[in-house]
Amino acid sequence: KNKTSVALQAVKQAMNIEEDVNVTISSNIPTGQNLGSSAALSVAFARALNELYRLNLDEKEIREAAMAGERVFHGKPSGIDVEAA
Repeated sequence: KNKTSVALQAVKQAMNIEEDVNVTISSNIPTGQNLGSSAALSVAFARALNELYRLNLDEKEIREAAMAGERVFHGKPSGIDVEAA
């Protein structure tokens, strides 16, 4: 699996979602340019799952789930990019 798939799986696990989800990613943020694309993806995915499954998570819980994805991409992320996204 590629890092993106693993990261999205990590977000799902952090949100206790076991079902398979088909995802199409379309982004204008270039990857690998230190612009926070992985954080933007992780936060967007967490928010989409929150809405899809009507989990009613608050912003802190969304950030925590997104951080699971960021850890896949960056190991020990600072959280600044997730906070900004």
